[in-house]
Amino acid sequence: MPTFKLLVVLGLVLVAVGLLRPFITKLGLGRLPGDIVIERGSIRLYIPARYFFAD
Repeated sequence: MPTFKLLVVLGLVLVAVGLLRPFITKLGLGRLPGDIVIERGSIRLYIPARYFFAD
């Protein structure tokens, strides 16, 4: 039963973050310094810097 509750809570957190995302990006918290941004016309491509570093 604890696993089920954990999955429900994680699901609710993901839904809340998804609903709050437009407000979070307006505050400037959507990208981190060092991220690569490519803009061409109406297309924007964000590449997080963490993909370039090995774990």
